[in-house]
Amino acid sequence: MAFFEHCVEEQRYVRAFTEYIAHTHLMHYISESRLSPWQRLDDLLERVPDILLRLSRRDVAAYIGVTPEALSRHLSR
Repeated sequence: MAFFEHCVEEQRYVRAFTEYIAHTHLMHYISESRLSPWQRLDDLLERVPDILLRLSRRDVAAYIGVTPEALSRHLSR
């Protein structure tokens, strides 16, 4: 952990890189939470077109926040 922090006069400071990672993660989380499950699915399929071949539908459903049955019904349309 020493790479990400340093001490000055016994005060611990986190490096800018760690703050950047935390900020980026938070912004991604907030933007994802504003999307509907089907928008999250579309975004996922755009980023990883073969995701349904790589992961089970149960895992994909959990990631987008729906039941596996709802995902199957949506995909069969």
